[in-house]
Amino acid sequence: MASIFILLLLSKAFCQTIHPISQASRTKIAIAQICVISSAIASYQMTIGIFPTTEQGLQALYEKPIIPPIPQNWDGPYMEREPIDPWGKPYQYRYPSIHGKKFDLWSFGPDGKDGTDDDITNWAKAPQQKESFPSSTTLAIIIYLITAFAIIVAIVFLLKARKCNTPPG
Repeated sequence: MASIFILLLLSKAFCQTIHPISQASRTKIAIAQICVISSAIASYQMTIGIFPTTEQGLQALYEKPIIPPIPQNWDGPYMEREPIDPWGKPYQYRYPSIHGKKFDLWSFGPDGKDGTDDDITNWAKAPQQKESFPSSTTLAIIIYLITAFAIIVAIVFLLKARKCNTPPG
């Protein structure tokens, strides 16, 4: 049983070292997070009747604003905590929008700088990420499946070996 546990630990460590989160994956995560944050902002607006101001920021989603206009019917939190992008930076918010949206919501992206080509925003389409086939996610799944299969084969082998070594009785 200890050998199976060691195999599981080694396979997990192996899979994690060969499958770090790629920039393409981080970008996809940021796009998904922007959608989730946008939904929270929409819930806030539906309850309060207005969007949080730029000064109130995204903090208005998880703490009742103390900066005017102070909403009397705040029914939050609309999010559990401050949203952080995959690169460890807070998302940026602006209302009213200067890009023709209801509000602007963005991440500085991988370089951590505002206004560069790698920013991930709610006003521009994300650049197409080319992934080679098979993708890194597919490779990770294949490795996990092979590892699981190897563990099952090892368990079956150990059980058969134990059964063969059991004295008749």
